Formats: sequence, C-alpha cells, structure tokens
Amino acid sequence: MRWTSRVRFLFLMPAVIWVLAFTVFPLGYSLYMAFYKVEQKVEITREKVPVLDENGEPVMLKSGKPKTKNVVHKNEVSTSEFIGLFNFKRMFSDPQVWSAVKVTVIFVLVAVPLQLTLGFLLALLFNQSLFGRPVLRAVMILPIFATPIAVGYLFFTIFYEEGGPLGFLGIPFLSNPSWALFSVILVDVWQWTPFCFLVFLAALQGLPDELYEAAWIGRASCRERVCSVV
Repeated sequence: MRWTSRVRFLFLMPAVIWVLAFTVFPLGYSLYMAFYKVEQKVEITREKVPVLDENGEPVMLKSGKPKTKNVVHKNEVSTSEFIGLFNFKRMFSDPQVWSAVKVTVIFVLVAVPLQLTLGFLLALLFNQSLFGRPVLRAVMILPIFATPIAVGYLFFTIFYEEGGPLGFLGIPFLSNPSWALFSVILVDVWQWTPFCFLVFLAALQGLPDELYEAAWIGRASCRERVCSVV
C-alpha cells in the first residue's frame, strides 16, 4: 500500500514541477517585480589597448612608443528600486490599460458565450446517431491540437489583405481595430469551440438511460393530458 502511494506521487511529480516552474513561479515573480522600478542601462567604457601584429607582438611607432587603439566595451546593467504601489497607481491612470481592459471585456463577453452555445449545439447533434459520427467527431476536435503559433500564422495568411485568400473581399481584417478584434474572436471561437463540444458531449453521454426514458414517459403523458383536454 505504501509503495502504491509512492508510485502515485512519483507520477504526479512531473506535473507538479511543470506547474511550479511555469505557472506559480512566474506569477509570484511578477507580483514581486510589480513593487519595483526596473531600469536597464548600457554602460559604455573606452579602453586603449596596444595594436598587435600577426605574431602577437605590439606594433611600435617611429617614436618608439607602442601603437594603441580605442576599444569600446558595452555592458548592460539592470537596476531595481522599490517604489511600493506606484506602478499600480500609474496603471490605473494609464489610458492604454483601460483600452486593453475594454477590448478584453468585449472579447470575453462575445467569444465565451459563442463557444459555449456552439459547443452545446454540436454536442446535442453528435449525441444522436449520425452516419460516420466517429470520423466527424475526430475532425471536429482537430483545432484543439493546433499550437497557438501555427494558428496565428495560418489565420494571418488567411486574413492578409493583399494577396490573401480573402483579399478580394476588401475587408480590413487586420488594419482596422474593430475588424481585427472580430478576426481574433473568430479564430478563438474556431479553436476552442471543440473543447466545449467535448465537455458537453461527455456530459450528455454520461447521463444514465433512465433519465431519457423518464423524459420520454413524461413527454408522452403530457401529450395525453393535452389531447384529453382538447
């Protein structure tokens, strides 16, 4: 029993390390740096060094002094200063932040309901007996496995206004802010609707048959009552 529990924790260890390294630590470090002012400067120093010949010997001038040249050294220096809540104060007074929040709210309010609605409707459809349902279901979930960088390049090519497949429409998919937001929402709905579809489909297929039978019986009884009243 002890060995089984140890094996369980051993298999969980990679996931725990991944979450700690790529989620918890970046979040904590970002919160830590939010209270500091970080500046990067380039320090330039000049140094005179002797000019060497092919044999590594210094080149001498006619006066007998070694010939020198100026060498420039560039060093990047990062400095951090604790400034408390100044960054948060500046954030709330920055118009670009509020513009980003507005775009994010519009994106969430439009994209998420669309994904949930389309995913639920597709799950209802695929919960029925369809011809070639396994193949169609496999095709439906393909966008989930596409990496974000691949999806970005793909739809950047599709929405490209000069020479793209949709360029003949004359719609500024990428240059106009409103159309650009619409394009991003469309791409997000295309990629993540299959995820909602899988979740809803699993929930529907997990329902016991007794509930469906009870629903059909209740539906039939309601029809009989309506017919008897009429």
